[in-house]
Amino acid sequence: MDFAVQVNGLVKVYDGKVKALDGVDLNVNPGEAFALLGPNGAGKTTLIRILTTQLKPTAGEAYVFGLNVVHDGGKVRKLVSYVPQEMSVWTDISGYENLLIYAKIFGVQHLEREKIIGEVLENTIHGAFVSEDFYPKESVGVDINGSNNSISENLLTCNAHAIVLCGSSNVVSRNKLISNLNGVWLYSSNNNVISENEIKNYTWQVFLIRESYENRIFHNNIFQGQAPQLGIVVAIEYYNIWDDGYPSGGNYWSTYNGTDTNSDGIGDTQYIIDKDNIDRYPLVSPYSQNFITIDKMSPTILILSPEDKEYYEKSIPLIFKISEQFSWIGCSLDRQSNITITGNATLTELSDGQHNLVVYAKDEYGNIGVSQMIWFSVNSQENIKRFLLATATIAAVIIIIAFVIYKRKSARKHSDGFQSNSSFSHR
Repeated sequence: MDFAVQVNGLVKVYDGKVKALDGVDLNVNPGEAFALLGPNGAGKTTLIRILTTQLKPTAGEAYVFGLNVVHDGGKVRKLVSYVPQEMSVWTDISGYENLLIYAKIFGVQHLEREKIIGEVLENTIHGAFVSEDFYPKESVGVDINGSNNSISENLLTCNAHAIVLCGSSNVVSRNKLISNLNGVWLYSSNNNVISENEIKNYTWQVFLIRESYENRIFHNNIFQGQAPQLGIVVAIEYYNIWDDGYPSGGNYWSTYNGTDTNSDGIGDTQYIIDKDNIDRYPLVSPYSQNFITIDKMSPTILILSPEDKEYYEKSIPLIFKISEQFSWIGCSLDRQSNITITGNATLTELSDGQHNLVVYAKDEYGNIGVSQMIWFSVNSQENIKRFLLATATIAAVIIIIAFVIYKRKSARKHSDGFQSNSSFSHR
């Protein structure tokens, strides 16, 4: 019977210098619980990554249920699962790219892959329930790195960070952030709107703001956390706006002890975070959202052009239809960053080869619709060939016509000369 795991003389050397594994041998029987113990730097993670086909060994062999981890990597990945201690996504690439990597690892076919990833991304930023039973080291409910996104109507609980935001012109609204270590973490962000959210039972910070400025934060209900003295951390000398002016007001802070002598719902004194961050008009009671009608339907987008075919020019019309009024439209060519457009446009200077296109639209309620991904190809050289062929064909036709005319004229002259000779002889 094959071992569940079999390792023979396994060696791994990094950069030709650091020997992480030096001839490891071990066998694990099926159904056996095996504990691999050792101090930091002993090579435990390296061994696990080799067994899960993430790394190739420098020397030696490793098998999982008789399958070689190097030569049968695809089959091994279908048999194993890996739960690392650290965050299980790559933070230096986008959420789409993380999902794409795992979809490829598990053999999801291309068309099905795009559908599943699109559904996951849409549910992540709108109407999602994200919860962990404990606080993983760097778990994040919603992580947005970009601009012109809407994060709305999510229930986010028991994460290290409920919302992490890096970018500009995003809207974070109508979310419930409950029992997270941190509420909203802003870094390198500006001109975002954070409003009408409920944040309660945080352990460390309700807002963690780094290198972020001119964000508008108002009409949020913020209830006292387990450590209110650490409730808000703002990097020094970064200015943000914490209210919507008077009489609209700022935020509700459960730790605010001010009075409201004129009963206008606004506190008589300011809620001071630091000298650059002040809620001038704190609310004395929680902000009510009951009067607001919420539209949860995302716009539907139909791309009419380009189509799934080959084009022979480098400029192609971009034509699409949107099911409702919109506040913003963008498109992404070849999975590059979104480009804001105002309507139908023209794709220009396209390179030869295959391309893909997605159109996005945001309605006035912040719902974002995503079109199906369209695949098309450009072959401008074929257009040149066709032009040359057409030119050659036209030239050939002209030559043939000229030749026919010439032959007819020659035949007519010959016929006229023959008639003249015949008349002379008759006389």
